[in-house]
Amino acid sequence: MGLEDRLLAALLLGGGRAPLKRLSGELGVPESDLLGAAMSLAARGYPLRVERGLLELRPADDLSVAGACAARLGTSLRFSVVYLERCGSTQDAARELAERGVAEGAVVVAEVQEAGRGRLGRSWHSAAGGVYATVVLRPPLRALRVLSLAASVAVTRVLELLGLDAKVKWPNDVQVSGRKVCGVLVEAAAEPGGVAYALVGIGLNVNNELPPELAGAATTLRELLGRPVPRLPLFLKLLEELDDVYARVREGRWGEVLREWRSKSSTLGRIVRVETPESAFTGLAVDVREDGALLIRLENGKIKEFYSGDVIHLR
Repeated sequence: MGLEDRLLAALLLGGGRAPLKRLSGELGVPESDLLGAAMSLAARGYPLRVERGLLELRPADDLSVAGACAARLGTSLRFSVVYLERCGSTQDAARELAERGVAEGAVVVAEVQEAGRGRLGRSWHSAAGGVYATVVLRPPLRALRVLSLAASVAVTRVLELLGLDAKVKWPNDVQVSGRKVCGVLVEAAAEPGGVAYALVGIGLNVNNELPPELAGAATTLRELLGRPVPRLPLFLKLLEELDDVYARVREGRWGEVLREWRSKSSTLGRIVRVETPESAFTGLAVDVREDGALLIRLENGKIKEFYSGDVIHLR
């Protein structure tokens, strides 16, 4: 991890501010080096200020200014952020933009979703305090199936920055200690010979409250870390990681992304049950192919591929 990421992680874990002198001791680097890293982060769009020996992310939790910050990230994608206080679903809002021809890199982020949804048509609880965003992409057809895997890799990178051991349950549920902290939803529209657009939706539980019925199955970053996490820099870091994995996918280097996904998978090597609308299948999860298919060795020894379905870890 480079010094800029180490500094960003320390500030995120510290609630968005820390004395320069203390950080220098904790990170084991001279104050001058930290100031250089801080200036570099600020140049990239992170709202980092230095005043009287104090480093501070300000504003730390105001997603309404994410557009101005994201425009300075220097990423391959030119992110254009639309901020909504409330919407039905960021997927639907982004779809309207995509159908009007918006360039890829457009992002819809909302404080609250009134009708957020996840995979297989399920609802996604979206109370204030989370990060609920959808990115419009226009990938080549060959890359479409691995987008959800790539997006989940980007999320795990951000969580690892916070010191969390994030794992991915196939295809794209990001978990910590077996509890879901983030979901990814990819929806696409076709056109003759290719993909018109793809919508990559991410719902990340940060400081939001969860309903009691989800207490055992889901969690938030605030619960995991014991304190609120500044959402604005977290969101910017997520955009940077999405840009990196998407660039690899577009360039045909999805093998690199899949290797990383495999290393973070909580599914591979386990006995699982895959439930589909037609039936349920039990076997050993042996691998994920380059097109995103999960390969299961069934009890009869045959290998069966799955592109969708619910995976239940048995042992």
